[in-house]
Amino acid sequence: MEKEKLVGDLIANESTQWTEDDRETLMSLNEDALEKMAPVVEIVVEKLTPVQVAAQNGAADLKPKAPLNLDQYISNAPPEIQPVLRQGIATYNATKDSLITALMANERNTMKKEFLGSKDNEELQAILNLCTPVENEADARFDYSGQAPIANVASDEEPLGLPTTLSA
Repeated sequence: MEKEKLVGDLIANESTQWTEDDRETLMSLNEDALEKMAPVVEIVVEKLTPVQVAAQNGAADLKPKAPLNLDQYISNAPPEIQPVLRQGIATYNATKDSLITALMANERNTMKKEFLGSKDNEELQAILNLCTPVENEADARFDYSGQAPIANVASDEEPLGLPTTLSA
């Protein structure tokens, strides 16, 4: 009975070229040979996203979650992390305010406070570094440290004479 089922499956399978005319030939083979003739079927497991799984389960109108604002994000954080986040944000904002105040106090600044408020602290610090003059800027511009000492012209020393060449 098992052999007849194997032969029937081989003939019915569209992946093989066996037809009803080949039944007698197939019946003459042993069961092991018939099992080896069956086509190998690869099972493809498709990974589905949570949205696809929900859609298959009937949640057709599934909408993505709206992004969290800062307060919601902190509220969803673990309780031991919440004060750290709040303190970090307060420090960041205080630093940003001091940088903007320093830039606005600069008389050469032409940027608006709103524009500076849209920048992060790293950019504000870089702008402030460009606006801050170098200490003793006049001295920093000219550096004569590698120059040889200037000779004293009013010296009583007689300069060395020109070397003489020996002629034959």
